[in-house]
Amino acid sequence: MAPPTPTDPRPDDPAWMARVPESARADVRAGRSRLDPRRVGAIVGVAGGLVFVLANLAWAPPPLAIGLRVVAVCLAVATLAALFVRPRALGAPAPVGVGAWWVYLASVVGMLALIALARLALTATGREAAIPVAIAVAVGLHFLPFARAFHERHFLDLGVALVGLGGVGTVVAIVVGAPGGEAAAVAVGLVMLALMLAYGVRGRALSAR
Repeated sequence: MAPPTPTDPRPDDPAWMARVPESARADVRAGRSRLDPRRVGAIVGVAGGLVFVLANLAWAPPPLAIGLRVVAVCLAVATLAALFVRPRALGAPAPVGVGAWWVYLASVVGMLALIALARLALTATGREAAIPVAIAVAVGLHFLPFARAFHERHFLDLGVALVGLGGVGTVVAIVVGAPGGEAAAVAVGLVMLALMLAYGVRGRALSAR
């Protein structure tokens, strides 16, 4: 019997692999396809990191604000290049069931609810300065269930980093007021962009599988 080729079906393939053209199956299985959902989804993470930085620079003097914008944009461009120009292998995509997508939906809804509650609570107590970085905590929490549902350690890294930094930043902003919350949100955004770049560059090394 001839040994299996990279394009042959395998018993551990997700069901949708059968619909992938045979010529592209090897790249999809290795996680090198530019249409891999993990690469497409990473665009959302890059956009989120940019928003945290670019939307919270009103406090910074012009030279510092320009420098932070340049750093953020360079991180974003480098990440997109690593993901799509010369893509590194992310490892075989994990087979996920319908339950994973319910986890995704519930996590997004929970994030939006937490953001709304944080806004209400901080505004009611006169702590509006902490809102920008409190949003980072909600975003980080919504990543945590993804790690198990989609079998990707990268979500755990993002979630822990955002919750940890965002939590500390929220406390600082509550204590010192403006511009503590905005400055902390910028720091969170830069860390988020750095983690996205690490994922794009290291590829398989950051996969949970």
